[in-house]
This record gives sequence, C-alpha cells and structure tokens, in this order.
Amino acid sequence: MIRKALFIALAILMTAAPARAEKTGELYTACTSKDPAQEEFCLGFLAGSVHWLSCEGNPTYGALEQAFKNWAAKHPETWGFPAWLGVSLAISPVWHCGQ
Repeated sequence: MIRKALFIALAILMTAAPARAEKTGELYTACTSKDPAQEEFCLGFLAGSVHWLSCEGNPTYGALEQAFKNWAAKHPETWGFPAWLGVSLAISPVWHCGQ
C-alpha cells in the first residue's frame, strides 16, 4: 500500500511541476492551498515522509495533513526549516516515527 502511494506521489510530482516545497512554510502553504495540484503535492510529501521516517500505525492522508497543518500553524518559527524536518517534528510525536 505504501509503495503504491509513493508511486502515485512520484507520478504526481513529475506531472504537477509548479508544486515545490523546500521549507516547512512552503509545505504549509501547499497544504493549505485550494489548488488541487498543491494539495496533491502536500499529501504526496507527507505520505513519503511517513514511509521514510518509519512511523508506527497506518495514518490516513487526511490525518497526516491535519496533524502537519495544526502543528505548522502553531510553530511559525520553524517555517524556515527544511520541509522534511518540519514534517518530522509535526508527526513523530503522534505516530512515533524513527524509533
């Protein structure tokens, strides 16, 4: 299931070129956008992060997105951090990632 999600995320990334996030704030902007390409990018980034971080459980895309958006909104001081670090800080306490 995760491999399928990663494949879909990569396919989306390769076809939806305008979406890009190097910083946590940029990812937060994509995740809160009404643009479907931006939201797909956000979900793909989060799904890939869960796999890469070896998180416990099987969180839904919606749960991942909401957890990240809630955390990022409360921590604007991290918006300059790399996007992967912001995601890690947001979801690791919830899904016990990287342990």
